[in-house]
Amino acid sequence: MDLSRLKIGLENGHPVYIKDRFINTLLLGKSGTGKSSSIAQWFEQDGNRVCRIVLEPSSFLAEIVYALCRGQALYCSLQNPLSINPLEAPYDPNAIVDIICEALNQVIQLTTPNERLTVKMHGLLDEAIKYCLKNGRPNL
Repeated sequence: MDLSRLKIGLENGHPVYIKDRFINTLLLGKSGTGKSSSIAQWFEQDGNRVCRIVLEPSSFLAEIVYALCRGQALYCSLQNPLSINPLEAPYDPNAIVDIICEALNQVIQLTTPNERLTVKMHGLLDEAIKYCLKNGRPNL
């Protein structure tokens, strides 16, 4: 597609053309002006050639583009939560321990300010996580 001919709006009565939509594209407009339709067309035209992330509060557009991806995407919403298991991540065991400990630290700090994992708790987690990894257990 020739992007230099893709009209994206008007400015002072003159057409505005997109130069490269893969570099920080911000699409603004009033309700009903075709923003969702334009983005959905871009998704369809790109196929699976590029990585795309859609964040939007109503989930209207996200559901449309997810359908266009024909199962080649992850969809996360309040009704369809997405979980990530760091024990299945392609990291070395020490990095996995650090990721899980930091996640726990975030939860601890949100629920009990001024508290963190103790050295003993970190050590216990280190042993448990490395045991699970060594023995092919996908969860703690």
